[in-house]
Amino acid sequence: MPVPILAQAPAAPALPPHLKALAARGYRRIALTLLSTGHLQLAGAVGGQPVRVLLDTGAANTVADRDWALGAGFKLRPLGIKGAGAGSMALDLALVEGAELSIGGTRLSGIPVLAIDLREVRAALKQQGVEPPQLVLGADVLKAWGAVIDYRSATLWLAPRR
Repeated sequence: MPVPILAQAPAAPALPPHLKALAARGYRRIALTLLSTGHLQLAGAVGGQPVRVLLDTGAANTVADRDWALGAGFKLRPLGIKGAGAGSMALDLALVEGAELSIGGTRLSGIPVLAIDLREVRAALKQQGVEPPQLVLGADVLKAWGAVIDYRSATLWLAPRR
């Protein structure tokens, strides 16, 4: 006796032409979540550990929350230079050693992950009811991977590496 099908999964919506073109060229599609603050978030991993990732086109570099990196057992190598984010003073930068980065299942080899004190960012996001990220994905990744952000479909597209 055949088993009745109670519900079928809805068909995936057809991609609009501009996204079909990206897919045809081998771009990798990564799901984004639009937060109540207007920020875009995605899933990732650093050194195999799952992290919440905030996409920040205004950040020059990809940075990890210093407190998270230390708590996760990563070794930090001070760089002897300062960095700053929007609204913050100059902060010490360190390199997160052994921080192999991946987002949406795509390994981003060759991208250094820096560590910076993100206490102010954490506090501001928590105040708005948003779980803070452990990592901020910056323009270094977006440029190196020829990224395309599609707000309508809430997706990030990364070009194939050659």
